[in-house]
Amino acid sequence: MKRTISSIFAAAAVATASAVVSVTPGDVSINSLNVEREGNGLSISFVIDASQIKMKSNEEVIVVPEITDGNQSVQMSPVTVAGRNRMYYHLRNDEGYVRGENLYHNGKDASYISYSGNVPYRQWMNLSQLRLTYTYGGCANCSVSGSAEQPLATIDMRPAFFDAEYVYTRPKSEGIKSRKESGSAYVDFPVNVSDIDPEFRNNASELAKISQTIDRVRNDRDYTITSIFIKGYASPEGPYDHNEKLAKGRTESLVGYVRDSYSLPRSVKFTSAYEAEDWTGLRKWVETSDLESRDGILAIIDDTTLTPDEKDARIKRDFPEEYPFLLKNVYPTLRHSDYTVNYTVREFTDVQQIVGLVRTAPQKLGLNEFYLASETFTPGSDEFNEVFETAVRMYPDDEVANLNAANAAMSRGDMVSARKYLDKAGNSGASNYARGVYEALNKNFEAAIRWFDKAKGVPQAVEAAKQARLCIERPEGKVIVTEAK
Repeated sequence: MKRTISSIFAAAAVATASAVVSVTPGDVSINSLNVEREGNGLSISFVIDASQIKMKSNEEVIVVPEITDGNQSVQMSPVTVAGRNRMYYHLRNDEGYVRGENLYHNGKDASYISYSGNVPYRQWMNLSQLRLTYTYGGCANCSVSGSAEQPLATIDMRPAFFDAEYVYTRPKSEGIKSRKESGSAYVDFPVNVSDIDPEFRNNASELAKISQTIDRVRNDRDYTITSIFIKGYASPEGPYDHNEKLAKGRTESLVGYVRDSYSLPRSVKFTSAYEAEDWTGLRKWVETSDLESRDGILAIIDDTTLTPDEKDARIKRDFPEEYPFLLKNVYPTLRHSDYTVNYTVREFTDVQQIVGLVRTAPQKLGLNEFYLASETFTPGSDEFNEVFETAVRMYPDDEVANLNAANAAMSRGDMVSARKYLDKAGNSGASNYARGVYEALNKNFEAAIRWFDKAKGVPQAVEAAKQARLCIERPEGKVIVTEAK
């Protein structure tokens, strides 16, 4: 791709590539400097105004353009302005001299010399100087000899670079860390019986589900059980009033059984609820099934004009083939008890302990404790990023967790994850700033600026917007030429 360079003058005005950059060592001046970057090459052209040079027939001036960064340099093809005798000497004796190309007769064809040359582009040229070397000489007895260097211009081909600064947000302390463990147990009862028999059918393993959950919480010194909630359900077959009594009685029996099985502090509250018939569970099962009469059964379940008993009777009447299947395979799963063990987690203040818990028991930590752990690591390090990745896994719907995880993802170049987290990061000033960083890293600088403008309360947004605008002004490959002082 061909890119034309603009020239920047001392007054900081930007001109086109045809602007004049004037240097005058003796009687030589340079006009119409133009520098272009094209692929892997760099081309330079200008006009040498040699109209004021006065020299004898045996004298000459050799002009050599040179690009240098102070440590490395490359010279371009020289141009020689010579008096009459010196010019013919070169033409007769030196191969490679062609009049009108690299050899000019002073006072004849050397008034205005159009120069152009190409060199391979090298990275060190991104910030370099273009200068001209003048060598004065001629025959051995000529009165003029020597050399001079004249800085012509600074070449700046450095693309503007967006240096992302990631702004992490300290979460607010949640105060008391309340947690819960939930599950479902399918405790079975003999027909029309509400008392629990632990040995009946599969009750031993079902009751063990509840006890294992309670034990898991109770035996952890970092946890304190605050309450236990149990809700019992009956299935839809049979009269509703009868099912309601069964659901209530069986739920109360299960609450009593659990309470009597443990010596829990009196502060632990037991609460319960019941639902006579689990029509919600039945609907969920039918909706995901492949029953041929699925839509018809769903229509009956969803009919709000029917009582529960009428619904059950209608399904039994209208779908005589499916009803026995439901009665045998689905209704038993609707007789269940859902339980929840509510508890609190103690606060952690030892940072090293918190760091250990990030890896071994992150469910015990609040977001503010995750943030404390992150402060022990170098920002952008694997350990630092792991903290925020773990935090968002524990709190997948929290806006601050998603915002910090998005920043961590961007810092390691994972833009796919960053996009996913930003979608759940809310609309705070910090979130809008992070979205601006995301767009800037994807080189969508116009979009980035719009987000930075919305990042209220984030001081870094001002500098970030400046960087984004500079990236628009100075894309990769653009070259700026500044007159040498």
